Amino acid sequence: MKITRTICTPSTDITVEIKLLPSEVEAAYREQEETFRLLDAERQLCEYLHFDVRDYDKGDREDAEALKSFKTEFGDIEPRSLVDESSPNYVLPNIVAKYERNADCNIDENTVWQTVIHDVLNELCVPVLPAETNA
Repeated sequence: MKITRTICTPSTDITVEIKLLPSEVEAAYREQEETFRLLDAERQLCEYLHFDVRDYDKGDREDAEALKSFKTEFGDIEPRSLVDESSPNYVLPNIVAKYERNADCNIDENTVWQTVIHDVLNELCVPVLPAETNA
């Protein structure tokens, strides 16, 4: 693959050609594919939860009900933390990895996404049971 760019300066224009090796094209493709998968995972997560985890309104009746349902099922996790790369609760890469492992041409994509999201959220939110004490 060849990329051609023209760099404009006040005195002259310079044309630069860069030839990418097949491995570089593959790496760029895989990186973009991963970006799209993460966006798909976030969209599917919002679909699963019935509200936008980045932009929900606690004052909106439907969002408030969906948030209450989320808290009931998954505990006191802040929904935004699920899509925040700096959070220990960031789940999008886990969702993508599990989706890629479970993808099956005999099952529609949305079903696979929803099943995977359910599993990942349940793994994240497993209640910690108190240790048994021997009396």
